[in-house]
Amino acid sequence: MVLRYAGWAVLLLGCLAAAGIFLQGLQAVQKQNGLTTIGSGWPTYVLPSEDLKRSSRDAELYYGKTGVMLVEFWNWCLQPEPLALIVAGSSVLISLCCFHLSKRFRQLQR
Repeated sequence: MVLRYAGWAVLLLGCLAAAGIFLQGLQAVQKQNGLTTIGSGWPTYVLPSEDLKRSSRDAELYYGKTGVMLVEFWNWCLQPEPLALIVAGSSVLISLCCFHLSKRFRQLQR
């Protein structure tokens, strides 16, 4: 019985956390994609460091192709959509495990 409630709590909190991550990430991306101004007031676009060719080349020199792929995967995971999916998917898996264990314990008690 307790595991069922824990499963529902994990599912609810995980979905709420995923929604919060997604919404916060969208707001941050919208702010980041806007125009910024330098001290004189001229608008300019700011390139993130992972978009720069030199950063990619340095990572390849230091860590090889695997390092570049790992950095690209890590940057992909830190985007709002994948991170929210990871949190939601993890909460679903954990809650399913709680539901399954609850069912097993109920069958053992009979």
